[in-house]
Amino acid sequence: MLLSSSAAVYTGTEAESHAEAEALMPPRGAYGQAKLAMEQMARQWARGRATSRLTLLRMANVIGADSLFANLRPGAEVQLDRFASGGGPKRSYLAVDDFAHVIEHLATCADAALPEVLNVAGEKALAMSELVERGGGSVAWRTAPPTALERVELDTTLLKSLVGSLPASSDPTRAIESWQRTRVQA
Repeated sequence: MLLSSSAAVYTGTEAESHAEAEALMPPRGAYGQAKLAMEQMARQWARGRATSRLTLLRMANVIGADSLFANLRPGAEVQLDRFASGGGPKRSYLAVDDFAHVIEHLATCADAALPEVLNVAGEKALAMSELVERGGGSVAWRTAPPTALERVELDTTLLKSLVGSLPASSDPTRAIESWQRTRVQA
């Protein structure tokens, strides 16, 4: 069984890159806490069933499905946090077409090859400001609040060994092209 979880489970730590084997601290927000509780319940459920193999997919922000893309359109101004470093937020992302590739591969993979936890994202975090600019918008900067995280990046070494690279999820231009190609117009 493949169960979708979230990178939000990692937000209780200050680490810049998160690996599947990382010991988790309580996540910062209710969403991350709920996802972690779901993971724990799913593990408990799977342990009680000898025929059930569970893989938790800790997914990055899906391109087009997070709040950044809800506001992104040509000419739009998108507000982003600016941190003490002078930069804006960076996040691991997952393009829809890359996600389809991952699911297709994992669904046809031998159960023995599947790990208990798998980070699903591009190989590097993308600057949200670059996504805004390539999507035709402009950035309105605000000072980051103390609770904001500058970088949330998933270590995808294990994922790459299973499914190869995810090109649209690792490059801002290709990410925007993927979004434009796969989005549903309202």
